Amino acid sequence: MFRPSAKSAVRIGAAAISVLTSLTLFAPSSPQFAVSASAATSPVTKLGAAPSITLAADNRVGLDPRLDPGTIGLCNAGLGDVSVKNYDAVRLGNIDLLCGDERDGYVHIRKKHEKEWQSLMDSLGGGGTWDDLMEMALSSSVTNPGPGYPIDIGSGKYCYSTPVQIFHSDGSLIRVINPTIIVSANNKKVITAVPTTDAVSSNCRTVE
Repeated sequence: MFRPSAKSAVRIGAAAISVLTSLTLFAPSSPQFAVSASAATSPVTKLGAAPSITLAADNRVGLDPRLDPGTIGLCNAGLGDVSVKNYDAVRLGNIDLLCGDERDGYVHIRKKHEKEWQSLMDSLGGGGTWDDLMEMALSSSVTNPGPGYPIDIGSGKYCYSTPVQIFHSDGSLIRVINPTIIVSANNKKVITAVPTTDAVSSNCRTVE
């Protein structure tokens, strides 16, 4: 399997999530955005080690790029076996978000769900791209899944999800999304990632 650069295939392990607990990371080139895996003190009680997004004072998301443009260019060129990102997933171990095609991977997610992810980003005031938000939710779900996940849904597939909390700059909770991520256990690759809201296991069998 070809991985063009270290930047395009970053291993994000459960250990990294543990290190991030109680820390809030601010993107150096974009101080608007904060992603945290902590239960930091705020007017709202956060959900344990659940990942969170805190909007800036202007109520916009300023998300520092998480994906390598060069790698996405390879996806656009039709190189389906290129790894966009690599993860150490709970239960399955080493998995990849490949460029893929219309059936799975980044290309599939872009074709089927870009509008949904971008709509979510726009509803938060914009300030980032759909695929950076998608990758943040995907990474959090497979490396630090919520209670009861991953779920074996048969046909060699596992379903991952985790609550992603979104807060105003004053710490008040806006909403919680529960993305649905489907992974092939046989091929160790991400099939799809959908910005579902409800924390219900039935999502695992209905998303594409």
